[in-house]
Amino acid sequence: MNLGSKFTLSRRAFLQTSLGAGAAAFLARSPLGHAAPSSEETFAWQVTAPLIRSRIQAPVFPQRDFDITSFGAIGDGVTDCTAAINGAIRACNAAGGGRVVVPSGSFFTGAITLLSNVNLYLPNLDSILLFSTDPRKYPNVLTRWEGNDLFNYSPLVYAFRQTNIGVTGRGTLDGQAGTFPNAQGNPSAWWWWKGSAPFGGPNIFPNQIADSTQLKRQGAVPGHVPVSQRVYGIEPNGTQHYLRPPLIGPYGCENVLIEGVTITRSPFWQMHPLFCRNVTIRNVTASSLGTNNDGCDPESCTDVAIEFCNFNTGDDCIAIKAGRGYDGMVDSGLQALGALPPWVSYPTTCQNIIVAQCIMQSGHGGVTLGSEMSGGVNNVFAENLKMLSNTLDIALRFKTNTWRGGFMTNYFARNIYVPNGVSASNGVITIDYFYSADATDRPQDAGPFRPFTDKIYISNLIVPGGSSRYAFNLRGFSPANTPIDPAHGSLTIDDAIGLVRVSDSTINGVTSPVDVVQAVDLHLSNVTRNGVLLPDQ
Repeated sequence: MNLGSKFTLSRRAFLQTSLGAGAAAFLARSPLGHAAPSSEETFAWQVTAPLIRSRIQAPVFPQRDFDITSFGAIGDGVTDCTAAINGAIRACNAAGGGRVVVPSGSFFTGAITLLSNVNLYLPNLDSILLFSTDPRKYPNVLTRWEGNDLFNYSPLVYAFRQTNIGVTGRGTLDGQAGTFPNAQGNPSAWWWWKGSAPFGGPNIFPNQIADSTQLKRQGAVPGHVPVSQRVYGIEPNGTQHYLRPPLIGPYGCENVLIEGVTITRSPFWQMHPLFCRNVTIRNVTASSLGTNNDGCDPESCTDVAIEFCNFNTGDDCIAIKAGRGYDGMVDSGLQALGALPPWVSYPTTCQNIIVAQCIMQSGHGGVTLGSEMSGGVNNVFAENLKMLSNTLDIALRFKTNTWRGGFMTNYFARNIYVPNGVSASNGVITIDYFYSADATDRPQDAGPFRPFTDKIYISNLIVPGGSSRYAFNLRGFSPANTPIDPAHGSLTIDDAIGLVRVSDSTINGVTSPVDVVQAVDLHLSNVTRNGVLLPDQ
């Protein structure tokens, strides 16, 4: 790779040292030669990616320690330490910054709010933050939920418009979410709010369905329902809503570091930096198998590095997002609230994302763009990834529809190893303009927001076996076979998927005799499918 000597690994060395004997043996007998990369692809890896990576610098914190036990925290797993932890954070911030230390023990807490120049530090393997499952412990804050702006439950660890913040160490952040009784006697916590019908069981009421539908409609109408009127969580009159919070969710922050910790039993997405700039996420173990437990979802962020992480998730391992409906395109009232940092403008694009040297143990998608896409995604570099899951749905996934819209441009992936293939119903590489209808997204192709995809470059994708339905499942809009609501105009060639170039790749274990390639400018170079070299095109 070309992101500097610190991160350099050749394709062969990566496979031999990181993927084990099986991958190395496969590489040794692989007949692949090397296609000449396009000039644009070469420039991106040799110039653009290193420039982005050089800008992403982890914050450095003053050498001052504030032990939470000095502020009254007791690590017995029962005593409420919320006030003590947040008191230590305020004291650290007032002193000019440093580390707020969580020593050995299980510290029971509600919402933690980070402030500038504060590193929440869990130094030991048995340094544990055990989060309450009582929704009242997470007072409403400004955030997004599945791409729409709102006031909702605080993320378990939150920061609003702060600079130089960190969550680091070797300890664990345990959200205690689940569907079984927990230590506090709650018969279920967070996950059941999703509703069970999608998973073959009866819905438990109340759940998120009504709230989710209402919020999507508030963000989908022209002119918006202002964010000030989108109050969820627990309202002042006591009305409770059911939209789950993420575990770590910095909002509008600059210079963010999440390093070394383990995340487990998250209520919702595990890490959700929103409107942030200069974000470093490295050596994190994101291990939470609940519903919608995405590993890391940077949304409308600029300059993000996700490196050397281990994902074991109940949904996408990494999903790069950019707002939903009008909320990703025009202001819902955030500017009047002073919520947007100066680097954020509309559309709220997510851009300059580096993903490298990560392991995906379990998850729906390996590296996904969308589906909350309306602000667009640009400049994504993914390399040296191992997607080891036996239940992986899709390796590289791009998902949107005409209610979500957005653009996906300048995506570069290389050295991706998928030993077990993907599920029997999906494609290894999937670009889907017809993603998932729901209460406000019916039908997927009748909305006002036309997606746009172009300049997708994928090389050295290795799928030695397993069972995948398709190598390519690429579905753009075709004027000949896609009806569009006349109110939103007729389809043109611009509604097809633009350039997708796949080179130097082997995809075996494909069960369908043909792939889905609809309305896409697909170029192949030195690609084998089930042992057959496909014609270059």
